[in-house]
Amino acid sequence: MGTSVSSTMAPLGRLVFGDFVIDPQAAQLLKQDRAVDLRPKSFEVLCLLARNAERVVSRDELAAAVWRGRVATDESIAQCVSDIRRALGDADQRLLQTVPRRGYVLKAPVRQSSGESIGPGPEMERAAPSVTERPSIVVLPFANLSKGARLDMLARGFTEDTTAGLARYAQLFVIGRESATAWSESARDARSIGRAAGVRFVVQGSLRWSAGQVRIAAKLVRAEGDAVVWADHFDGADDQLFAFQDEIVGRIVAALVDSVDRHSHQRARHSGTDSLSAYELFLQGRELRRTILPANFPLAESLLERATALDPDFAPAYGELAFLQHYALATRSGSRSRAEQLERGLQMARRAYELAPDLPFGSLVLGNLHIWAGDFVEAERWSRRAIRLGPGDAENHAGLANVLSFLADRSEEAVELMHMANRHNPIRPPLHEHYLARALSYVGRYEEALPIAQSCLRRAPGFWPCMQVLAVVLAHLGRIPEAAAALSDWQRQRGVEAPSIFLAQHHKLPGPEFDRMREGLRLAGLADA
Repeated sequence: MGTSVSSTMAPLGRLVFGDFVIDPQAAQLLKQDRAVDLRPKSFEVLCLLARNAERVVSRDELAAAVWRGRVATDESIAQCVSDIRRALGDADQRLLQTVPRRGYVLKAPVRQSSGESIGPGPEMERAAPSVTERPSIVVLPFANLSKGARLDMLARGFTEDTTAGLARYAQLFVIGRESATAWSESARDARSIGRAAGVRFVVQGSLRWSAGQVRIAAKLVRAEGDAVVWADHFDGADDQLFAFQDEIVGRIVAALVDSVDRHSHQRARHSGTDSLSAYELFLQGRELRRTILPANFPLAESLLERATALDPDFAPAYGELAFLQHYALATRSGSRSRAEQLERGLQMARRAYELAPDLPFGSLVLGNLHIWAGDFVEAERWSRRAIRLGPGDAENHAGLANVLSFLADRSEEAVELMHMANRHNPIRPPLHEHYLARALSYVGRYEEALPIAQSCLRRAPGFWPCMQVLAVVLAHLGRIPEAAAALSDWQRQRGVEAPSIFLAQHHKLPGPEFDRMREGLRLAGLADA
């Protein structure tokens, strides 16, 4: 195998991470001095992962060290992992993460009770590289050193678009915006943020506006040691914001990657606008679209249309207008007919593609719109193209996962793609929770799906697709009264006939996965399911 993991059978003191303590001598997991129930085999798996914290441990290594020669099926290992996540309260999989086709990793600093760090040495890192073997990076929210909510929004937009610019390089591994924001709020120094995010480099910066002028300061910091790799500042008129953004992305890439193809860098330059007013309207529309609440879509569409009126060549704004139609189709909302929504969505998406063929978001939305046209071959082709153009963006992996969930017997692939999206953006948005919970329910992994669907509804209470998934999952788990309540909530929000219309018009191809959904709704009390 190239190297062996630290064995759970070796003499071992207490291991500490977060609020938890592993006591191997007593074979106990403790949280704040209270024992947490965990089956013996699951406890051994947790010990092994903790001894090899922040390193990917393969299924073969787990089987050899924990089962010691006896047969260990994938199901047995998965059950142990599920037990551990339940014990840790890790439904979001922020601590114990699945690395597709590689194994599992405990993403937490672990120390012995004496204070000694636990984790792989340099030799083990080289022998078993993790998914962050590429230069890994997180862009922290740029600080707005001026006053005003408008400037806060511009700073957020600048940060996100800088992140997206970096995510277009396959040479880099980039952490998504929700996670970057969460980690920046909990820690300030690059060392602790790098450890929490599991990355080697941190981008920090600030923006200051005054009388139409902007100053942008940015630096690239190596997390280990807080060493500054590159730092600079840029001064000019505020309509130069986007040129500065391209310059910062280029400087970061040059500092991280030994050799970057010049054509690739030119291709990855922003496909945006030089109109600050259009950009502000775009940011407002995008934020409303991301709430995933249909009540916000009309205003989002109005703002984005105003952005394209100011700049008719603003490709990302057309992409957002197209995605709004995809959302309207998915949530069965809006005043247009479904045929009109699809036609308008495709028209806007094709306009975005014509203006910027290498914009990942344009391909992402074309892929998702083709679901509603019933052309799943094109849906998958465009979605895979989005990943090729932006391999470091969680949104692109989630977009393909959504497409595959509509195909027969492809939801296991969707689950793996969502885990990859989660690696790029562990603090995933509610829509990604919906995608993952739905895919898990389709393949019968109801225990795993339940807390994710519940979290989606807590964070986006009016999002009925998660009500539908929750009803199905609870029903299959035998929790019929709760399933009936979720079904009733859906009907109360969308109308009594909504679930029946959903089943009749759903675009998922027939097969066992669709049958599980239908059966779950029947068990929840839908008479004509």
